[in-house]
Amino acid sequence: TFRPCFENVDLSLVKERSLLDEYREAGCRVEWFDQGCPSTMPAVVPVAPEWDLLVWGQVGHYRQRVHAVETALKAGYTVAWAGTGPYPAGVVQLPWTAPEELPKLASRARCVLSCGVRNEIAGYWSDSLWLALGMGACVIRKQTPGLPDGPYFTYHEDSEVVSRLR
Repeated sequence: TFRPCFENVDLSLVKERSLLDEYREAGCRVEWFDQGCPSTMPAVVPVAPEWDLLVWGQVGHYRQRVHAVETALKAGYTVAWAGTGPYPAGVVQLPWTAPEELPKLASRARCVLSCGVRNEIAGYWSDSLWLALGMGACVIRKQTPGLPDGPYFTYHEDSEVVSRLR
């Protein structure tokens, strides 16, 4: 099933570390290549927080992210979301923000939520995690198999987002 995507390339760099064997068994030449944060990313400069939790990126098919946000909202926390809706009810709706402007936005929040589409795939997490960490934001991250130790809080269940915010 992967073959047509990889036929015309010498090497593909993929984020799904746990799927390397499957790709290779299908005849694809792949290497795992994680993303990072540019060294030029500005740092968060904390100010009096306007929101308890900040999320950036699209809403769309990010159901796990939406559930975590809805849990925080039901617990009385303020949540701002910069991206493309439709947003959950109660969210402070912010426009899509260019990556280099995210530190200014993160400066206005107590914490940043990092939750991808596929949190069950070992070795796969969004570059938004590295961006948030690289700018020095306080990060609450959905646990993913193989996630390296880091300066962030993790959660397994949505209810744990509330305890991390506390």
